[in-house]
Amino acid sequence: MTAQSRTAPVGGMRMTHSVLAQCFRALLGVLFAAAGWVSAAQAELRLSQSFHSAALNGPFEYSVYLPPDYVEQPGRRYPVVYLLHGVGDNEKAWPKLGQVARIADALYAQKETSGLIVVMPDGKVSWYVNSAEAGGAGDYETAVMQDLVGHIDANYRTIAKRGSRAIAGHSMGGFGALRLAFRYPDQFVATAGLSPALWSRVTPETRLSERQEKIFRGSFGSPFDPERFLAREPRAYIETLKAADPKPVILLHAGDDDFFGIYKSTTALFARLRDEGLKAELRIGDGGHDWRYWRTVLPEVLKRFSTEFGAGTVAAALPTARSGPAEIVVPDDTLDVSRAMELLPDAGGTVYVRARKACYPVTRSVHMDRSNLSLIGEQGAALCLQDGVRQPVILVGSAARSVPESEHVRNIRIEGLTVDGNRLGQGRGGDPESARGRPHLKNNAISIHCAARVFLDRLVLRNARSGGLVISQRSREIFASRMVFADNHFDGIAVD
Repeated sequence: MTAQSRTAPVGGMRMTHSVLAQCFRALLGVLFAAAGWVSAAQAELRLSQSFHSAALNGPFEYSVYLPPDYVEQPGRRYPVVYLLHGVGDNEKAWPKLGQVARIADALYAQKETSGLIVVMPDGKVSWYVNSAEAGGAGDYETAVMQDLVGHIDANYRTIAKRGSRAIAGHSMGGFGALRLAFRYPDQFVATAGLSPALWSRVTPETRLSERQEKIFRGSFGSPFDPERFLAREPRAYIETLKAADPKPVILLHAGDDDFFGIYKSTTALFARLRDEGLKAELRIGDGGHDWRYWRTVLPEVLKRFSTEFGAGTVAAALPTARSGPAEIVVPDDTLDVSRAMELLPDAGGTVYVRARKACYPVTRSVHMDRSNLSLIGEQGAALCLQDGVRQPVILVGSAARSVPESEHVRNIRIEGLTVDGNRLGQGRGGDPESARGRPHLKNNAISIHCAARVFLDRLVLRNARSGGLVISQRSREIFASRMVFADNHFDGIAVD
């Protein structure tokens, strides 16, 4: 059963029908649970939540579905699906017309998923691109990738990692979901375009009718600028996708009776991806460009996402806390120091990095995102950021812009390493994608962001595109000794 959380007027003893219905459902749940008929666990659908978005310079509304055991298991964290709407819809479309809560509840009850958080933002008619300077709806790419993801990770119990984050959408939202996943493949483990409005017939010479202009409303300039569109559509990021390792799972769905013929452009994108050596899955089903079709395919999409999250019936029985060896040694034949850090248990532990002739390549930040972690290198051990990665080599604390001090990570130790930011391989920094949608995190050798009691010893921090050591967001009690800073583009040490 699904409860919806709404703000409703209550005057004197009068209660709205919606509130009474919620109370009645809750009472039935308790009674049935006492009789052993059903679980008392209740999913929750929170409609039209809001927070201040710096990118939009104003409120950003979203609805969020929380799984049935979210309240009962306060120590558990969950993967997140971002679900984007189409032209003319808002943050209420997927909850109401897409029946997300009913579908997610059913999958949970059938043990097809072990619980998902589903976030459904209001994307206006933005096409999920940055368009403020072009006269469009606003900078929605940055609002989603930076503000929304950061807000959700800071305010809900998410597993704030690529491997537990997916994005999907229908029509304009399918365009947006594929585009964001292709452009930021290190942020999403999977993506799905449901009847994606790809507009593959656009060429540099395209001119739109007045009616067609209204579909974009300045997202690509006013009048519509085909060159701007072609530089921002999903296919524009195929080279970025090809360079990514790992790559997101790509799911493409379209109805065979789609009024706009979207099955043609979807099939063409599938063929292009395959020609480029990229894996993708294509489903042409029975249906049109409508909610009946999208409701039909959503369960398959959520089940597949759950498989990529490591969910489903097997994972549902596993402990919710991360467990693993408290000490991991990265030997000469293991390159992924980032993965080793992720495998340490929630209680903390140590990754030891052996010395070798070549640097250990870093394709995504070594993220020390929980308390009581240590990263210790033998003399001569070095980590090197790979070309174009444009992230901190080591990130201590949260990737969100801000989290409460009570949630800052503590007791972190980094010793005996050379950390090379490869600044010549990172291009020109300082643009909105400098940290893959998190511009508050620059190309530093070590970023300490929302952390306390961090111990640094015997480190060489060099060649960072930004700073060697950057301390931010009320981080405190940073102890550094025997440090060498060399050839960093800006500061050796910076504190804000």
